Amino acid sequence: DPIVDPSLVKYVQPNMSLLEYLKNRFFAGLTYKNFVMDGVSTNARKTASEINWKFFSHRILHLFSIGEMFEQYKGPELVYVLSASVPNLFSTYRYRKALLNVFSYENYKTAEAVMKLDCGCEELYIPSCMPPESNFRDNRWIAEKLNFQNGGLNISDRIKPQHAILYQMSREKLKEETLAPYGAEPIFDFSAFEDFLKYAETKEIDVYYIVMPFPEYIEPTGYFSKFWNAFEPLKTKYPHLKVLKFEKQFMKPEYYSDQIHLNCQGAKLVNEMFYKLGY
Repeated sequence: DPIVDPSLVKYVQPNMSLLEYLKNRFFAGLTYKNFVMDGVSTNARKTASEINWKFFSHRILHLFSIGEMFEQYKGPELVYVLSASVPNLFSTYRYRKALLNVFSYENYKTAEAVMKLDCGCEELYIPSCMPPESNFRDNRWIAEKLNFQNGGLNISDRIKPQHAILYQMSREKLKEETLAPYGAEPIFDFSAFEDFLKYAETKEIDVYYIVMPFPEYIEPTGYFSKFWNAFEPLKTKYPHLKVLKFEKQFMKPEYYSDQIHLNCQGAKLVNEMFYKLGY
């Protein structure tokens, strides 16, 4: 789906020019579709668009410069990402929430519930295990949990209940998006990784490589068998490269919050497999 305001997703296609968008928007206004309620498929696209932007926009806004955005996007998509990224050039905007929190009583009042550190998967949505509304208390809780869990914190455990439900409703749509790139024959380029391996070798640093488990519907694509065949020569070429493999390379989609990140149950299962590797 294109990267645009979710309310415009039905008018836009990826890499569409502004002229094409305006033409599409104009003719859409002349059809009966403009005067009836959106169908289920349109609402599903809108929901998926909202989810994608909410959880992945930080990668676009913080990893790429304005110049790089001009190279990667055009038309309505370029306008949208620029409208979101340009304000971030100003620190007063970027840290606006933090500045407002300084003057918010909510951030300093005593917590209504004692925050738990050892929350089980079935407890994620009880008050003592949900992220506090106060950023100040939340930051302290995160620091305590990181210390308690030896530096680990599963990002999916912090998803709000309503967003978790949206993910479940959009699972099939997200599955389609995840599978789309696997339709083309893969081309593996390990040149950047080899540069890293060569650098690590000069510093006498061993490199441990591990591939996280993927949803099981990816297995029939045959991608990973091709990947490991292409990867195999690196193990011989660089003896300091150590490859670790989980006993299960594929898991049920139910173990993922968004088909990419593991949910609580999935993270627990992967941790158990990692422990069996001797770590």
